[in-house]
Amino acid sequence: MEDCREAVCYPLLIAGIFAELERERLVARVEDLLDRFTLRTEMLGDDTRGWRQVLNGQGEKMSDLLSLYYDSRGLERGMRAVKAQLSKMLQHIEELQNKYHPKESIPKEEEEKWINFRNTGIRIQERLLEICEEYDRKIDDCNMIMEDLTMTTQLV
Repeated sequence: MEDCREAVCYPLLIAGIFAELERERLVARVEDLLDRFTLRTEMLGDDTRGWRQVLNGQGEKMSDLLSLYYDSRGLERGMRAVKAQLSKMLQHIEELQNKYHPKESIPKEEEEKWINFRNTGIRIQERLLEICEEYDRKIDDCNMIMEDLTMTTQLV
């Protein structure tokens, strides 16, 4: 618990908390989008309904598919924008690590504070990198949806 005192004072801690909250929100939106996409594609593969029924308003409306496409595209763009902000946060953490590095020997208590400060930065960096990797996977999911919907409409 002694480490927590310095972690609470880390300059980018609040930004890291917001990054976590935004990750939860965006990942949930992608999961919802994938569920909607799966339902639509299952309906397209249903042998009891022809593709015309699915796309012409007697079944699922074309506007639903367009909405799915635009939601996917908007979400993909949004995640790219958030990833760009996370990259800037990672740069700031690196700058903080370099700026506050002790140049000479310092008292033991100050050295421990610096080590805790540095370790907090490293933990936040690692988590932000994990979030960026997760966004890459979710961006791929959004692109898959857009490509599949494009192919489906071209086939129809």
